[in-house]
Amino acid sequence: MPTDPIAFVNRPGRQFLFAAGIYFAATLLSLSLATDLISADTTSQPQSAKLEQGSFQLADPNLVIELVAAEPAVQSPVAIAWDAEGRLYVAEMIGYPQEKKQGRIRRLEDLDGDGHYENATVFAEGLHCPTSVMPFEDSVLVTDAPDILRLRDTDNDGIADEQSVEWTGFGTGSEQLRANALHWGLDNWIYGANGRCNGLIRRPHAASDTAVSIRARDFRFDPQHGDFQTLAGQSQFGQSHNRWGDRFLCWNTIPIRQAVIPDLYLAMRPDLTDQSVIDCARPQDTAKVYSISPPPRQFNGERADYYNALGGLTILRDQGLGKEYQGDAFVSESLANTVLRRKLARRGPEFVAQRVEQEQEFLASTDGWFHPVNLTTGPDGALYVVDFYREYVEHPRYVASDAVREGIDWQRGHEHGRIWRIRRNTPERSQATQVSLSEESTQNLVQTLWHENSWWRDTAQRLLIERNDSAAIPVLRRAIAAGGRPEGQLHAMWTLHGLGGLDAETLLLLLGSDHPQLRRGAVRLAAPLLAEERQINRALQKLVADPDPAVRFELALALTANANDQFHDLLTEMAASDYHDPWISRALLRSDRVLPLLRQLATKSAWQGKLTTAQREFLLQAGESLGRQANPESLARLLDFLADAREHVDNQESFEIVLLAGIAQAFAKRGLSLKSWIGNYKLAIRQSFAAAIREAAQTIGQASWSLPLQVATIQLLASGPADLVAQPLEKVLRLTHREPVREAAARALADLDALDASRRLYTDWPRLPTSLRRKILLAAARSPASRSALLEALRQGTVLPMELPITVEKELRDTGSAVQRQQFVAILGGQQQTDRNKTVADFLDVADMTGDVTRGAAHFKQHCLACHTLLSTGKQVGPDLSGAGRRSKKELLVDILNPSGQVSPDYLAYTATTHTGKVLTGLIVAETDSSLTLHGADGKSVTLAHREIEELHPTRRSLMPDGIEEKLGRQGLADLIAFLRNPHRALLE
Repeated sequence: MPTDPIAFVNRPGRQFLFAAGIYFAATLLSLSLATDLISADTTSQPQSAKLEQGSFQLADPNLVIELVAAEPAVQSPVAIAWDAEGRLYVAEMIGYPQEKKQGRIRRLEDLDGDGHYENATVFAEGLHCPTSVMPFEDSVLVTDAPDILRLRDTDNDGIADEQSVEWTGFGTGSEQLRANALHWGLDNWIYGANGRCNGLIRRPHAASDTAVSIRARDFRFDPQHGDFQTLAGQSQFGQSHNRWGDRFLCWNTIPIRQAVIPDLYLAMRPDLTDQSVIDCARPQDTAKVYSISPPPRQFNGERADYYNALGGLTILRDQGLGKEYQGDAFVSESLANTVLRRKLARRGPEFVAQRVEQEQEFLASTDGWFHPVNLTTGPDGALYVVDFYREYVEHPRYVASDAVREGIDWQRGHEHGRIWRIRRNTPERSQATQVSLSEESTQNLVQTLWHENSWWRDTAQRLLIERNDSAAIPVLRRAIAAGGRPEGQLHAMWTLHGLGGLDAETLLLLLGSDHPQLRRGAVRLAAPLLAEERQINRALQKLVADPDPAVRFELALALTANANDQFHDLLTEMAASDYHDPWISRALLRSDRVLPLLRQLATKSAWQGKLTTAQREFLLQAGESLGRQANPESLARLLDFLADAREHVDNQESFEIVLLAGIAQAFAKRGLSLKSWIGNYKLAIRQSFAAAIREAAQTIGQASWSLPLQVATIQLLASGPADLVAQPLEKVLRLTHREPVREAAARALADLDALDASRRLYTDWPRLPTSLRRKILLAAARSPASRSALLEALRQGTVLPMELPITVEKELRDTGSAVQRQQFVAILGGQQQTDRNKTVADFLDVADMTGDVTRGAAHFKQHCLACHTLLSTGKQVGPDLSGAGRRSKKELLVDILNPSGQVSPDYLAYTATTHTGKVLTGLIVAETDSSLTLHGADGKSVTLAHREIEELHPTRRSLMPDGIEEKLGRQGLADLIAFLRNPHRALLE
């Protein structure tokens, strides 16, 4: 099955700009299908705001939902923000799903303080596709790709009369997928979400060679100094920070992700980039959504009962819903007409998202026109919901049928739009919409930093930074010293930093605070002063034993990001006590400092004798950190150290094996051969390495070893001689029931490039379980010997051509020697048809056939599960296919047979050719200034340094190969479609 840009899941159309699923639109549908769709139910009608309000169901009876504004005051709203005077700015995408320059910014005012915004002005119009708005200085900033605009009302008549471009170069692909989510950060930067259209960003009059690529990354810019930076991780629609400055992202099928490692450190520690963003969901979260609205009118068949159209993420940063809601994450599911809630529980530096409501959602509506697209905390502490309220949020570009596309009024209801407020059901209501901060004194603004509501704190901080008034510095210092609400001290600290007034005395005070988040923030700001301020250094030394792991994690990052070696003893001390913490371990293991750290650890009594599980995990990380360098000199020094330590350190064998396993794992991720590197070293090193291989071959089956260590050790064995490691690998392959171990063993056996070892895999083929056969076949194209063994098995009839996963068959046709390719073609049949439309036409009758769900599940396991997840099972190479169930049979058929019919630009597969001649193909899932990561069809990621790449170009095709119809036949296709439309998780286990 295809990778992320697959044809049959998560259509972006109905999910709108903020939650689009990416895969390919179909290119051929019959006229009868178009007629069926056009004649579908058209009785759906808009409801008045009052009737819509009655359709809402809140899970908590102590909450109420109230109307803030409705048409004609707002139309097709997608984002909101308040200025310092409490005026509400609304980004309206009236022209969606086409630009037509109908985008507008409205300004709403609540003149009587009753919570309803009765006065509306068109602040700006004629915009392309405004996706977010943010007040700044005497103007508002708007994301309107390709630009970020500054709109200013110079004559105070409520209408912008000046428009300028602050930044340009943002991608203008689908209106659903453009840059968005501008908001003020605690660190005085303005943050934004990529959206998925990427771009090369520069100042409007700057030279093109100054442009910064945001491919697969979010961004931020410094409004004071004009700096623009990319950020690890990519949000689709919506991005948010909590009250302590942690950044959270969302995706259409992933409600909450966290950027755990601040980009401040990633700039100096690029080795951590691929580990910096995590999915916050607990394993128990099955991605099910509990909608109460009727199924939406069908075009592309999204499934509304699983994550599909998530967006508009916000972290509630006030107690307007009650203390128990503060810090919770809220995200919209626009297709399912619901708002989801997750409680964020801190676990060291990371957060875990926990479902609170059981078998229901925080907010749901029976009105199918209710499309929540954005959420935010208001000045009154309530949760505000932006309701796009119209019939369709689908984009016609993703509808396969021309007749349907042209026969639907996609803008139906564009004149509607609502904004709602959710608050605690108490007799009194906050009058906080009555705001007037612009003219407040510096003293009062500083006091406002201690406000209980985050909006007031953010706005006061922004105003103080905008004024750039040095008179605020002593006021801020005194306020911090006075203590009080820790959030206030944190805002004051960052405000001082922005004004250039953060002194050592204030930092020392905060480093000694009773509140861990103040200590953590102070460490971050103290990092540039390391090695310059002795008092700061002494204060940081005390934090090595800080009771809060998040503080120690921040300290480890700060110390390793600093180039000064004077902190080596501190790092060793932290490693000796915190090796069991995976995040602190990552921070400590800076590649150029790992070896000195290991030298000292190896001599400590706690590291003599039998190693604990936590110690082995630390050494595994240490080896991987060293291996990421792929540096001959550093690797030679490590191997020298291990050869010497073998004679002086008790139980050095385990110490050595785990470290080498980590190196092997890093090499495997980069597509490098550790075996070829070892062959270039001196005899003593080669002998030491051979001894480690022998030891690893004897211990690989230890059940006490963790899953990651077993996999890494298997990768190490792939660097050994076949006569020594083949049998242990075969034993592991056949006896283990742990799928990742099986997969690693199959790949390692193939990488040995030993014909006899590969042949033995097929000797008892009929008796092997199908899951094991699949692992062997998925690795069969990796080396000449493994291809030859498979070729023999196919000729002898041991393996049937129909057993081959389609991705493997494509590799066999396209890789290896010319002779081998011809031999496989002779057995497997001629090249696939290039005219996929003709193939689709030939197979259209399959849509009328009855399929078997059980047989379809078997096909899915064989051909799709290696690249896709479905109902939380499988691999996330491509999108989650849980949403395929509502697509018609014909749509699914077209998309399966012609996966490259229409490739989404942001999900093209790329081919990278290295200077050594290695060719790798995959999706670019991450990119920094120094490297990029390709995710291949085999489910594996490879990270390449830009300096290694000779050529990089898009393939213009899906990673899903053509020709699945030859594998499955008509009935097999019907079975697969039946399973996709009615999946059962139990059939995949």
